[in-house]
Amino acid sequence: MLMLLIGIGLSGLGMTYIDHTDIVSMKTFMLGLMYFDLQPMPSNPFLIVHLSLVVPLMIIFPFSKLIHAPGLFF
Repeated sequence: MLMLLIGIGLSGLGMTYIDHTDIVSMKTFMLGLMYFDLQPMPSNPFLIVHLSLVVPLMIIFPFSKLIHAPGLFF
């Protein structure tokens, strides 16, 4: 999980300092997902890596960290 966080951070820094992401097209893509009106995703390689690392983190996180809370009762 630490490697996912480092990869997400590095790809975010890459989007900021190396290859700038078009925010308007990203907003159009995300709003299209929200309204079920699919729009083309921006073809920035750092953005694709960033989003493909965020998805496994969203899947792993509830099972790795939030499961500790019920352990208080055992």
